[in-house]
Amino acid sequence: MKKILVFSLPGIGNTLMITPMLEALRVHYKDAKITVIVMYKSCKEILEGNLNVDEVILFEFIKQGYIKSLKFLYKLSKEKFDISIMPHPSNELYYTLVSFFSRAKIKIGHRYPYFSMNLSYKYPYFKITSLSFLYNKTISLGSKHEVDENLDLIKLLGINPVKVKKKFFLTLEKSNSEFVLKFLKDNKINGLKIGIHPGASKYAGMQNKRWPKDKYIELCDYLIENYKANILIFGGDDENDLKQSIRQNVKNRNNVFLVSTQSIKDAAAVIGKCDFFITNDTGLMHIAATLDVLTIAISGAVDYRRTHPLNKKSAVVYHDISCYPCYRFGENLECKRKEKDYACLKYISIYNVVMLLEKLKNGSKGPIIEKV
Repeated sequence: MKKILVFSLPGIGNTLMITPMLEALRVHYKDAKITVIVMYKSCKEILEGNLNVDEVILFEFIKQGYIKSLKFLYKLSKEKFDISIMPHPSNELYYTLVSFFSRAKIKIGHRYPYFSMNLSYKYPYFKITSLSFLYNKTISLGSKHEVDENLDLIKLLGINPVKVKKKFFLTLEKSNSEFVLKFLKDNKINGLKIGIHPGASKYAGMQNKRWPKDKYIELCDYLIENYKANILIFGGDDENDLKQSIRQNVKNRNNVFLVSTQSIKDAAAVIGKCDFFITNDTGLMHIAATLDVLTIAISGAVDYRRTHPLNKKSAVVYHDISCYPCYRFGENLECKRKEKDYACLKYISIYNVVMLLEKLKNGSKGPIIEKV
């Protein structure tokens, strides 16, 4: 029996985007034991119930530090894995070392290109700084969606993933359904429900993917006045101040509800009851799209072509500024313009978002890509 180790060390969105690859692995290696290592509790929850995975292990490498991480990897190496896979993005030094110390016979990862006309695809020094030469099977990173990059990665194992549906796998439990019903009843929420996620992770500068707070406030006012909408604001504990600030500054705050949960699947269940979901480029964006909620994503420095929702009920808006896209995986996300003004987000208006909402509402098929 083959033993396959898959790492999913980034966040929720990246974890959802490996689920088509996990399906392809299971189809090819029907009797293999497939283990996934994650670094965040929410990612472990996302994979629980996935029939293509035998075991999900949570280990918080960054929090645990070098010594405990090396002890964990030494114990893991005794499992004698045949294959380890580091999906995209993998050009991080500690990602590569984690894969190396797993001591799997075959270690698979991407090579990041030195030269490209597109700044966000150009990695002039990362082969050395990320130690990517420690993988013994690699494929060059292209310019495809992250799902396709990961499916290409397992072609190194002789797998042809063309028949795999690019649909993400997420299961909700009875307790999640009960949570959302109680939440809606307790808050007396009826009628049109529009979810928003104004936040984004603070790790590696990802908070700079956030559309300005004032734009969200203006959007909420417009949606309440013109659509009689109930606004549900989502986000983690570290985004509570942002959520509270938006609610406090909306004119009719009685139509604004803060969603706070202890479980990512409880949050997902509430998202699933929304009629629309408007969000930055985050993991909750992918959850909404996975649950077939009409989803509008506001894209900043990260190339939408790599991460946009793949379903037909989604839309993306981005500003086609000359420096877009500028973010390279493995770097801290920050504006590279002299003005440091994040113009890629600043010049997207609420009317650009409302126009996409109308298109989805009227049955236009996505993913719709709107350039402004």
